[in-house]
Amino acid sequence: MRYLARVFGVLGLLSVTCLVLGQAGATSAQTILSSSATGLTGHSTAQMRLTDHPHHVLMGQVIIARQGNDRVQALSIAHVWDGVHRLRFDQAWAEGVALPYQPIPRAGLACAARSCRTTAVGVIFLSPAAFAHVQTHGLRARLTGPSGAIDIAAPAALFRDAARMAQPGTD
Repeated sequence: MRYLARVFGVLGLLSVTCLVLGQAGATSAQTILSSSATGLTGHSTAQMRLTDHPHHVLMGQVIIARQGNDRVQALSIAHVWDGVHRLRFDQAWAEGVALPYQPIPRAGLACAARSCRTTAVGVIFLSPAAFAHVQTHGLRARLTGPSGAIDIAAPAALFRDAARMAQPGTD
């Protein structure tokens, strides 16, 4: 429980990081995060497709961020808009268990991957134990909300990439 309190304590900074990555167009490649103003440092993986639906394309990237002694691991999710409607979700579920998911408010939509058709929709936070698990098994989840339900799948390799980049001396 104490870990989740710390996670949600840096939630605002990580959400802002997701938005900044999107506005910078940096989500299509691995990125090093650094802000001397906030003390936030970390890495993000390249972005990859999480869905196989032809019209509801969701992309994801893993972000590992640190601020002081706090470390947060998360899957940041973005929607590639098809011109019909923008997707919104307020929950994430895996095997019947609610995941610590934080939607990105519509007012805070940002362009991602150098396209204003791609916008951040939310973040799934991962505890250290959950992060270790997804490095081996990947993450399958169902996002639910006003847009209905959409299944996503992030491969274990994406999380292993993030863990490798976060090792000391990989900057």
